[in-house]
Amino acid sequence: MSAIILDREVEIINEMNSLGNTKKDNLRYDKLIEDKKKIYKEAMQYLEKSIDLDIKQTDAVITLYSIYLVLEKYDESNNLKLRFGL
Repeated sequence: MSAIILDREVEIINEMNSLGNTKKDNLRYDKLIEDKKKIYKEAMQYLEKSIDLDIKQTDAVITLYSIYLVLEKYDESNNLKLRFGL
């Protein structure tokens, strides 16, 4: 489920990469960053549950770790780092 949710970020990233440097583009870029964070927050709950059910899900662990860093959830990222030796 988290993969389906995270697939939505591709369109956002493509739009971000197409923007220029105007004030309007910069405002749009900031909005897209917030949209990406919303997607990450939505996917986060599924990744956490997936890891709780099967700790061998290394892709889920790495993805969740990256999401925690982007969302500035440093305590959670450090806990994963310690728990899984990242």
